[in-house]
This record gives sequence, structure tokens and C-alpha cells, in this order.
Amino acid sequence: IELGSLYAAAGELEEAEQAFGTAADLEPTNYDAQFGHADVLRRLTRLVEAARAYLRALAINRNAAEAHKGLATVYIELGEYEQALQFAREAVEIEPSDGESRANLGAAHSFLRQHEQAVAQYDAAAELLDLTPDLLLNWGSSLGALNRHREMVTVLDRARELAAGSGLQATVLERLGFAHFKLGAFAEAQRSFQRAIDADPRHYPALNGLAVVLLNDYIDGGEQDDALRLQAAGLLRR
Repeated sequence: IELGSLYAAAGELEEAEQAFGTAADLEPTNYDAQFGHADVLRRLTRLVEAARAYLRALAINRNAAEAHKGLATVYIELGEYEQALQFAREAVEIEPSDGESRANLGAAHSFLRQHEQAVAQYDAAAELLDLTPDLLLNWGSSLGALNRHREMVTVLDRARELAAGSGLQATVLERLGFAHFKLGAFAEAQRSFQRAIDADPRHYPALNGLAVVLLNDYIDGGEQDDALRLQAAGLLRR
């Protein structure tokens, strides 16, 4: 167990998995061995094996919030959202002040289209965690599903700052453009969609969003500016 912990802390996950796996084989009822093995398997994205190991840990200690949280994370990544909801809820009930568990519960609600509950959990998580682009993006998406677009803009503006230069930048900017469009702020929407395309020229939702803004301008202008129509058609082809 100690060797597995050292390897895991050093980022040597294959070696950590072997050590924790050996410990779990030697002492199957040792919670630390089972949980450590599960956690490393999750980090290695061996998700089905991780789920089984978390369940073995919970069979030993049913009240371990960390194991419930880890299992919820795995089920979210596996797309098993009903299962994720169950374990995320248990984690929050055991440890209400854990922000990651709140964020997991929000994500599970969101994927199940229970957006009111999702927003409540994201709001709580934001009070307990350092804000991340992922958390803010999920929060903003649920606000958008509830047609709370002004709040969506506020949340995603912060996400835009935090996501600068990351792999989420284009996604955040595209969702921000969507929120501006829904509010009728078409110039802001166009600017956000264009920034998303600049960040990732292959981000097709942003190409589509910019095309819709241009077509909207074309229609509002009495369908006279053929250059706008052609530009929008080009974006839709892309």
C-alpha cells in the first residue's frame, strides 16, 4: 500500500496499479488496498475495472465518501448517469461540504436533464471549490437549458478567462456565443463564435453558430447582402 501510494504520488501509475493490486490480492478485506487500486485504475482510465474495485472498497466500508465520489466519477465517464446519480448523492449525504461530490452530483443531474437540481449543486460546488473551466461550463450549460441566459453569460465569461489556451477554450466560447445570441446580443455572439473558430478551426458548433448569426443579419437586412448569405453557406459547408 505504501509503495502504491508513493508511485501514485510520483505519477507512475502502472507501477502503482501493480502495487495496489498485489496488496488487494494479499488482503482482500483491506479498504486502503481496494480504494487505492480503484483510484489508480480510474486515473489509468481502466474504468470498468475501477468501478469493480470501488464497489469492493464500499463492500468493506459503506460510509466511505471518497469511494462513493470516485464511483460517481467513473459512472459519469462511462455514461451510466443513473448509477452516477446514486453514488454522487450518497457521497454528498455523507460529506456535504465536499465540493467535488457536489460537482459530480450536478453533472449527473445535468446529464439526466434535471437542470434545476444540477444548477443548485453547481452553485453549492462553486462555494466549496476553486472554480474550473469544466465546472463553469457544465453550470452554464444547465443554466442555458433553463433559459437563464443572462446568468449563463456571467458564468461563461468567468469560464472564458480560466479556459484561455486550454482544450476547452473553443467549447466555452461557442456556448458563450449561444447565450449572447439567445439574449439578442448578435454582435457579441458573432465575436464569441469567431473567437471559438480562431481557437479551433474545426469546432463545428462554432462554425454553425457564426453561420446562423450571419444568416440572421442577412434576413434582417431584407435579404439584400448576398455576401453574407454566401459567407454563411461557406461556414455551413465547412
